Amino acid sequence: MAPSGPYDLELEAAVRRFQRDRGLLESGLVDLTTWRAIVEAGYRLGDRLLYLRRPPLRGDDVAWLQNALGSLGFDPGRVDGIFGARTRSALIEFQSNVGLPADGICGVATIEELRRVGAHRGAHVHSVIERLTRERGGRKLADVAVVVSAEVVLEGVAELVGSRIRRHGTSVVVVASDDQSELARIINNTGPDVFFYFGYSLGGEYVAYYSGYSYVSPVGRQLASELVEGLGPERRVALRGMSLPVLRETRAPGAAIAMADAHHWWSAAPAVGDMIVEAVAKVVCGATLSERT
Repeated sequence: MAPSGPYDLELEAAVRRFQRDRGLLESGLVDLTTWRAIVEAGYRLGDRLLYLRRPPLRGDDVAWLQNALGSLGFDPGRVDGIFGARTRSALIEFQSNVGLPADGICGVATIEELRRVGAHRGAHVHSVIERLTRERGGRKLADVAVVVSAEVVLEGVAELVGSRIRRHGTSVVVVASDDQSELARIINNTGPDVFFYFGYSLGGEYVAYYSGYSYVSPVGRQLASELVEGLGPERRVALRGMSLPVLRETRAPGAAIAMADAHHWWSAAPAVGDMIVEAVAKVVCGATLSERT
């Protein structure tokens, strides 16, 4: 269908509001990530069968299913609106528990049963598991696996930060790509405990953690909070909950750091490396770096 009017300031403002509400970069431009989010927002529960396929189904209806399952104690992983293997396993477990055919397909009968038992929902189980894992602590830095990822132009910065982290005995893999979804696939295949992503932002520097569909990564939020505190108030770095593809699609908790230009990145890189180590020591290992050493 042809557009009904020009892309004017009013439409641009509407796009910015949508991007802000979905945790995306507020460019006002309908790029590929924004367009995909618009399509996903159009799916309502019951519009289609939900099941495991490749490429995976994505949408607000999938997020509703993940929220419902997780709040009932069936762990679909984080609420990301992507129907993956963990969502299917949680769905099968729920269906088996309520006496439905355990086929991993969410249709009318499964939706009705989820709504029927919805009054008994509690905190999302995956959020609880992630938080308990963080609180357990007791690990050594040498036992923690970290991935440092970046836009291609910042690969050198990522390598420098990675070398600072390795000084403390931590295992580090550095990867670079301008495709955040590709980075997420690489990181997921690597299977780290935590990851960090470096990029640019023309709309103010920030450190972001995954937040989407009323779900927040507790470990990601604490890592991001520690980094914002370490960067100091003089830099005016914002702490943001976002749904950038690399944050949304990577299974491990992590944080995305965005600075205004290359000069800021190269001048801050050594300190960022040390701050990442301190944040990992505190959040993942349960102690400050000085206590670990």
